[in-house]
Amino acid sequence: MAYMDPLAVLPGLVALIGALAVGAMTSAQPNGIVRFAVLIQKVVFLAAAVLAVLAFSGNTIAGAAFAVDRLSAVILFVTSGISLTVHAFSVRYMDGDAAQQRFFRDIGLMTGTILVMVTAADVIPFVVAWVAASWALASLIGHRRDWAAARASRRKTVTFLSVGDVALIAAAVLAVASFGTTNLAGIVEAAAAGGTTTLALAILLLVAAIAKSAQLPLQGWLPDTMTAPTPVSALMHAGFVNAGGYLLARFADLFLAQPAVLMTAFIVGALTALIGSAAMLVQSDVKRSLAYSTVGQMGFMVMQCGLGAFFAAIYHLVVHGVFKATLFLGAGSVIQNARDLKNAPAARAKNGNAAAALAAIAVIGGGGLAVLAHAGVNPTALLLSVFALLAMTQAAITWTRHPELPGSGLGFAAVTVVVGLAVYLGGLAVFAGLLAAELPMPVVQPGVVHWLVPTVFVVLLAISLLGIGREGMGRLRDWLYVRLLFLDTRPKSMTSTFTHRADAA
Repeated sequence: MAYMDPLAVLPGLVALIGALAVGAMTSAQPNGIVRFAVLIQKVVFLAAAVLAVLAFSGNTIAGAAFAVDRLSAVILFVTSGISLTVHAFSVRYMDGDAAQQRFFRDIGLMTGTILVMVTAADVIPFVVAWVAASWALASLIGHRRDWAAARASRRKTVTFLSVGDVALIAAAVLAVASFGTTNLAGIVEAAAAGGTTTLALAILLLVAAIAKSAQLPLQGWLPDTMTAPTPVSALMHAGFVNAGGYLLARFADLFLAQPAVLMTAFIVGALTALIGSAAMLVQSDVKRSLAYSTVGQMGFMVMQCGLGAFFAAIYHLVVHGVFKATLFLGAGSVIQNARDLKNAPAARAKNGNAAAALAAIAVIGGGGLAVLAHAGVNPTALLLSVFALLAMTQAAITWTRHPELPGSGLGFAAVTVVVGLAVYLGGLAVFAGLLAAELPMPVVQPGVVHWLVPTVFVVLLAISLLGIGREGMGRLRDWLYVRLLFLDTRPKSMTSTFTHRADAA
């Protein structure tokens, strides 16, 4: 059965109309405005769920301007679900805020523009929604109009995101002028043949994705968004920054026609993942730490796209979006727990435990990867498993340092590796099957450069965990610490985080 445009654009349209209605309710009581905003998001989530069911049931939901396939259905469902959760959380969080109505209007507009972008099948609504989402986010970052820091963060965000917005507009103009169509699928099909135009399009689209997903050298706006209320951070880190990955996946065939651009994406993602993860470890502000974690995670997502594993990137976006939204909404609990535990015994990590755990993981994980390689697992999946193993290693080592679990660290490390690899590879297989009709399977064969990146990560992880060369590298370590601590900001602006009373209660 075929369904046309009105149904495809319904979630985004309802969200936008509802947000505008919230902003126009000047005579209504605050409680009524808030309840109406949450009700709108419930309708949006229900519509997104219905579309997802239709899309995965084999129905066609397509028209000239809007369409929903399995790829857009996944992002639609996840974003609308997180948005509903954020709206419900904000009811108490924003209670008593003088600009509460404007907040619910702006966060509804950001949700609506993201959903319209995801369902757009034509380049015009796609670009309009992409740019509008940037301005909606900028308004939320500057929510506190009386804060100089908030105004500065808003200007910085607009400046950085404008680079990507201009790049996308230029790509759209070039595509329409070159191929004579505004249809996204038609542009991708025409560009997949290669040529100078395709190369220019791929570069412009990569710049747009780099800006939106906070990749080097345009990552600086994301850590400075902490002047926004915490619910904004939850939705932004779980939805807004995912737009870059969605853009790369939607134009996957175009990028596959330009191997040099894919390699560039892989290198940019690798550097961003390394720097973002390192900066995360030295932050004293829990929300800035989460922000840099997102920078690093988005770097890993761009790396996956650079490998041609677009389905893996979508899998990563979904999992990261859900857990990062949860972490931001629970940031207040982290602050409270830190205060409650300030007199607790310090978690002292002994190098012996760390070394033993690292050795156990190396043996188990390395053996598992060897089995996978012998079984003929796709080289790209094998490379991605190495990165997953690195992430699990860091988590397992952290567990060995927990002061209340002196005897379970090594055992937990071993179980983490076995179960973690199985879950990760299972997730890859599921998403590869679900999105097989929309996204190409990896055709990039990992080469020396691709395998060099995890090798560097392993060396740095070993140095960090085991303290190798600690005395001889003292000055370098101190210099890196300071550089990473104040990365993308000035010391005097480190106190600009929006901390509502709900964060501390």
